[in-house]
Order: sequence, then structure tokens, then C-alpha cells
Amino acid sequence: MEKPVSKVIDYLVSRPDVDMDKLAVFGPSLGGYTAARAAAHDKRIKAMIANSIILNLHDYLVQAKELKILAKYEHFPLFKLVTRVFGSWLAGLFNMMDVFKWRWNVNTIQEWLDACKEFTADSSKIDCPSLLMVGEDELAYSATHGFIADAMKKIKNPKVDLVIGKGDQGAAGKTCYTISP
Repeated sequence: MEKPVSKVIDYLVSRPDVDMDKLAVFGPSLGGYTAARAAAHDKRIKAMIANSIILNLHDYLVQAKELKILAKYEHFPLFKLVTRVFGSWLAGLFNMMDVFKWRWNVNTIQEWLDACKEFTADSSKIDCPSLLMVGEDELAYSATHGFIADAMKKIKNPKVDLVIGKGDQGAAGKTCYTISP
């Protein structure tokens, strides 16, 4: 994931209107994984904002019970059909999983989840100032809580801050994009 970001930075270096001393990376949602990987591997990044930080893609994904359910029952045509026919939000998740399976060249959700085990980020390799953001309800997930604790402890720069978005400000159970004082 860091390679595409580094290619973008290569392009930015060529632009006279870009101040490379102020280059930051922002990763919302699954981009919290991309931002962490990029900041760990490309020292041209001067600041990182992760909303929320993901250090292990597999652990992040399986903390949601819905993916485990889909992986378990996707082989049952009736389950998939009923889910799609009745317009459940699981239908959208099934459709998204079909895209991910195609992109990753795997046949099942479980194969995709297993492939995600290779995707980790080492927060001890991040040495730029970092802002970690998370919705308060996300902290109930043990993996998310662990990623934040790990990053707060291991990021080498002393300028590491954590902002926990409050539910009444729109950040309950999801990443937080706006936080009012």
C-alpha cells in the first residue's frame, strides 16, 4: 500500500508549488491502514492523520461479526438470495465482498480474509508527528483499541495526539470526520 503513495509523492516532488516540508498523509476508514504503511515507509511524509489507524488489516476486518457471518454462510445460495432480495444492508456488504474477491483473485470471503493477514503496519517505524482519530464506539472493538494503544506507545515522534470523536457529534460507531470543540 505504501508504493502507490510513494509514487504520488514522487510526482509531488516534481511540482514547484508543493512544499515538501509540509507534506502530510490522511487516511480515513481503511485509509488508516494506507496512511500508517506510507508514514512507516516513506520518510518524505512529514505528518500523518489516521482516522482510525489500522495496523493489521485482518484483525481489523474480523472484529466485525458481519464479515464472519458472510464468510460462514456465503456457500448457501438461499442465504445469499434472501439477503439480496430483501434489500438488507448485508446485500451491499455481499456486493462489496464480490468486488474484493475479484480484485484479490480469490473465490471466497474466507480466502480474502486469510489473504489480509499479510497486511500489517509497524507503528514503531513511524517517526513523523501523528494525529490519531477514532469514533468513541470504535474503541469497544479490541483490535481498534489495541492499534491505538500500540501506535500511541510506539510512534517515535513525541507529537502524537489522539482525538476521540463523541457520538453526539456524529462519531458514534464510525470514523470521525468532524469534531466540534
